Amino acid sequence: MRKTWVIPIPKKAWKELQRFRLSQRAIGASLLFPHPRQDRHPGKPVTRHLAAYWLKRAYQLAMIGRSDGSLWHVFRRVWATERKHLPPKDVAAAGGWRDIQTLMTCYQQPDEETMREVVDFEKPAKATLRSAPALMS
Repeated sequence: MRKTWVIPIPKKAWKELQRFRLSQRAIGASLLFPHPRQDRHPGKPVTRHLAAYWLKRAYQLAMIGRSDGSLWHVFRRVWATERKHLPPKDVAAAGGWRDIQTLMTCYQQPDEETMREVVDFEKPAKATLRSAPALMS
């Protein structure tokens, strides 16, 4: 999409990164994922192509099959589905989706736990109004 997307980092990850940076003072303000070939890509981050190669290689080394579909989308689907109970506009923004339609139709998947909640839902009983106290005039 060639679009910069800025979202907050999870608090646990931020705290751990801060702790690590303090223990390794030489790190400074360097990239989180610098390109390993800094001689060819000075000051540049890992490319999406290299990250994809690493993930494919991890599947091979772990001797597990990859899910059908795109390489990274399986992780995005799980992430989106686990957040179905949160406001869709915020989930879309945090996940890098431009609109909630794509999030809801392609990424959020039905799951047994949520469907069970829907099926077992009991409408709350209507509250009865007590007679209101008379207004003083």
